[in-house]
Order: sequence, then C-alpha cells, then structure tokens
Amino acid sequence: MLLLLAERSGATMGEVAARAGVPGPTATRIADRLVNGGLAYREVHPWDRRRVLVHLSADGRDVVGRMDAALDAALGEALARYEQMLPRGTRDAVMSLLGRLTESAGRPEPAPGAAAQAPPGVAGSPTGA
Repeated sequence: MLLLLAERSGATMGEVAARAGVPGPTATRIADRLVNGGLAYREVHPWDRRRVLVHLSADGRDVVGRMDAALDAALGEALARYEQMLPRGTRDAVMSLLGRLTESAGRPEPAPGAAAQAPPGVAGSPTGA
C-alpha cells in the first residue's frame, strides 16, 4: 500500500482498496497500521466530510525512497553479475525490454475491457514481428 500511496497520495480508502485488489476492510486495516507507524496520515475530504483521504507522510516517502534505492541496487548487481554471461544480442534485447517495462510502468492502466496490446517492437504489436 505504501507504493500505491506514493503513486496516488490523497486517495480514498475505496480507491486504495480497488487499486490493491483487496476488500475495503483489509485496506482500512493496512492503512491503520501505516498511520499508527507514522508512514501515512488521514484527512477529511475538503468538500465531502463523509470521505477520508489517505496520504503518505514524509517518513512514508523516505521508506519508499529507500525501497526504490535498494531495489535499484539489487537489480544493478544482478545485471552486472550476469552481463558477461549473456551473448551481446541477448543482453541488448534484455536491456531494451527492461527499459520499455520501466517506461510503461508510469503509464495509466488500460480501461477494463480494453484490448491488451503488446509494447512496440514486441511480437504481436503493431510494429513488432
């Protein structure tokens, strides 16, 4: 849930639950733990007092930043370890794919029912083989 709040701080519990794919009460219990741990905070919606928004706190942002840095370091170590083992063409293809995955991670998800489409340059895509 920390990562969801890092992407969309100020979401309602219903929005958080839907994005996490968990029931509302489960999302609320997780949010309670984050709030109690100082990683998130709640505020009443400015126009609708019935709604409560959940935000990532400064400490929560620090934790997410450390998680991102640790993941980047681990991925870098793994790639460096296996870089010499992969043939040049395979290595280039893997790096290209990782770049496209990273780029697409920031894009909004397609609407429900929308046809899935492979990224450009991948078999099955409009520009792929």
